[in-house]
Amino acid sequence: MIINNKIGIATVFYNPNMLSIELFKSLADHGYIVAIANNGIGKDELNLISKHKNIIIVGMGINIGLAKGMNDAINLIFENNIEIDAITLFDQDSKPDVILPELLYKSYTENCETLNLACIGPILVDEKIFLNKKYKLNTLNEVTTIATSGTLISRKNYIKVGPLKDDFFIDCIDHEWCFRDSFMGLKVYVDNKIEMKHNMDEDGIE
Repeated sequence: MIINNKIGIATVFYNPNMLSIELFKSLADHGYIVAIANNGIGKDELNLISKHKNIIIVGMGINIGLAKGMNDAINLIFENNIEIDAITLFDQDSKPDVILPELLYKSYTENCETLNLACIGPILVDEKIFLNKKYKLNTLNEVTTIATSGTLISRKNYIKVGPLKDDFFIDCIDHEWCFRDSFMGLKVYVDNKIEMKHNMDEDGIE
């Protein structure tokens, strides 16, 4: 097992199903520190995940929104794990391979200086349709925004750009953060060598 202990994982749980719980337990089993914001987790499910040594929980089960929950999870990791240099964000219904955070971190560290990266993400593969086929033409593609889920952000850039906007309860969180990146002269990229399954809406749009 190859683990980069410089990477953490943050997510928000709201009435998660067992598939989501098992997936994030597998990420923790792989060795990542996983922070989960409790926006609404059943008592039995909470007992199940809170016993894992690599899973930390923040929140009291009140739905404070995706942005605020994600910020709380990110801050919990950065404040308590000084060795962690970057964090990967996931929705509870994302389906990343366990090595995806490592692949993203490798791509980020190799390109952050030359491309002035703010963050980097994978191609999202919807469970119904395949998105972003045009990105297959090149290795890295600059984009205006990327979905929150699957995004890798370094500690340095999270501090520089600032947290996700708490006022945005769930929608447009990713776009607003990426627009702030652009305003600061930073770039957002997709690495088309890295794919992640994700549950989109009926039109296949995040």
